[in-house]
Amino acid sequence: MCHLCRIRVVRQQENMPPSLLVTIPLIMLFIGVSWWRSRWTPYDPSWLIALVKDQRPKDFELQQALCICTKARDRGTYVYFVSNKNPNQPGSEWQFKRNVLLEHSDYFVLAIDVLSGGRVGGVELLPNNSLQARRP
Repeated sequence: MCHLCRIRVVRQQENMPPSLLVTIPLIMLFIGVSWWRSRWTPYDPSWLIALVKDQRPKDFELQQALCICTKARDRGTYVYFVSNKNPNQPGSEWQFKRNVLLEHSDYFVLAIDVLSGGRVGGVELLPNNSLQARRP
């Protein structure tokens, strides 16, 4: 019995089916991993800047925009540099303007999302064969 409210406290294991005893910890693990992946972490954009200098040497605006991409949120095949909450809606940071496609070795293609104002919103890693599908 709880000494503060005089209500009998029942152990969860007594009233819970065994499947829930396994499911609840898995859900908590998933929530923890989701939180961990959704946080902003320090990011070194130097490899992206080098790639842009190599493939688009006259695009100084993009090179400068990548220099300030020092915090990121990694979502697997996409790295965000700007919050994508309510994209393209009034008041949102994410106002899409254009894509810049870059090839990186034989493994993947990078799609850099450039936002209005010249900011870089994020970078998506695409399979190498997707470049052919995007070209007219």
